[in-house]
Amino acid sequence: MEDQKHPPTFQIARYTEAERAIVSFLVDRDLAALEASSLRLSRLPARSEFDAERRQLCVEAIEAFQDVLEVLPLDEARATEAPTSAPYLVVAGVDVSVRPELTVARSGRGGARVGCIKLYFSKNHPLDEKAGAYVSTLLALFAQEHVSGTADDELLLTVDVFGGKVFCAPKARVKRLEDIRAACEEISVRWDSV
Repeated sequence: MEDQKHPPTFQIARYTEAERAIVSFLVDRDLAALEASSLRLSRLPARSEFDAERRQLCVEAIEAFQDVLEVLPLDEARATEAPTSAPYLVVAGVDVSVRPELTVARSGRGGARVGCIKLYFSKNHPLDEKAGAYVSTLLALFAQEHVSGTADDELLLTVDVFGGKVFCAPKARVKRLEDIRAACEEISVRWDSV
């Protein structure tokens, strides 16, 4: 529990290169560049066994993401890389790091609509409908507090890269927000004792 409350400052991000390549693709929509990133990663000499494994996972993530493209609802939407130092959401006294990788905007009836995209990388723990809805609910809350414009549920997207699924923010969020607040209240109580 101590590591959750005070995470170590040094952490190795396993999918950094895949995340960069996917974010760049979503901003530029250049499929050839995405494929070139995958090829470049597969050809780089590894400095260690861990480095070789990490690069292979990034290649697999980029390839898996290409399968998700068919179900990604971004027609006529423009994506921009989000700042890596995104503000926290404060929920029941707990700082929640949502950190979407991209913000999204598109014109529509009634003006511009905005959203966020969160990339989820896990080969062994795919998001189910329930988990995807909770993450997308947090994205909706994040957009409401930190993104300028009118949030569009269809642009509040959690992309399970390996699971091949895209989750939009659910329209019915009140119960999920209550669950999130209750969980954060429990965390706050327990962390006060740590």
